Amino acid sequence: KWVWSDIYCGCDGLMDTTTLHTSALLGSREEDSIKIYPARWLALGVYTLHEIASNIMWITFSPITSIAMCYYDVTLFWINALSWINMLVYVVFLFPATWFLERFGLRVTAIVGGSLNAAGGWLRFAGSGPDSYWILLSGQFLTSVTYLLETNACSMLSAVWFPPHQRTIATTLFAIISAEAGVLIALLSSPLAITGGDNTDRICNMTSYNMLSPERQEWLTTTNRQFFYYLLSQALLTTIMLPITFLIPEAPPSPPSVSTRLGESITSKSLLTQSFITAFKNKYFVAFIFVYGVFVASSGAYVSVFQEVLHNSGYAKYQGLIGYL
Repeated sequence: KWVWSDIYCGCDGLMDTTTLHTSALLGSREEDSIKIYPARWLALGVYTLHEIASNIMWITFSPITSIAMCYYDVTLFWINALSWINMLVYVVFLFPATWFLERFGLRVTAIVGGSLNAAGGWLRFAGSGPDSYWILLSGQFLTSVTYLLETNACSMLSAVWFPPHQRTIATTLFAIISAEAGVLIALLSSPLAITGGDNTDRICNMTSYNMLSPERQEWLTTTNRQFFYYLLSQALLTTIMLPITFLIPEAPPSPPSVSTRLGESITSKSLLTQSFITAFKNKYFVAFIFVYGVFVASSGAYVSVFQEVLHNSGYAKYQGLIGYL
């Protein structure tokens, strides 16, 4: 039976050859060795996949704003809410999510985040009908909580599993590349999956008198089928990833660096809080975080509304290409 101990202790083909003994600092006992485990890439991969899935679901409706508004028969404000609810959740629940990560650690955070992502995915699928907008918004809220929980785990994951020379790579893959990959996939797939047909513009510009016309009903049937399969595929994606999440242990048996070993516990209750306080006492860090925050907020806001901006400015046929870029 394959178990995690096979990765940790089954050795030859699985464990990296990098083993650094820190006898001067920690004694010469074997259990005090600094070891780097291949399982670190699995842990990073699971978190990265969750991050990609969360970003796909976050930005799903931004490239198809006009179709979604017509299909669900709601105002532009409520279609945009499917995107900005992610940002609202991040601001409101940032500190509770940080406390949760400190209190329960990486493994529980990954399991809870993955479970909420799957639940949100299926709730969004349940909201694929034209009269189910509020169910859809509820599912979007759950996936936003997942995004917050797992994004917060980025630095801790790098510190727990990776040696110092690989932490920048791990953080970049997790926090930046996976997020951008998820957005890119959504920008590519949403306009391809949800088209509404060739007469979408004419149907959506009909007056309320024509809302029950056979032509519109046919359009609703076609669009409903497209939303059904598209949101189903996203729900299945989050569900398939969930069992893998349970394979992630809290931390490797031996730390990946001397700095990790010297800390009393990488998941100690005071570690993240103390790091947060120390960082914000540094004026250069505060300046950096302000500039980076403006960049993230601006890009997140624009990618949420770019389709309606380009569509109303006469660049509708180029909006897909601009979005990909």
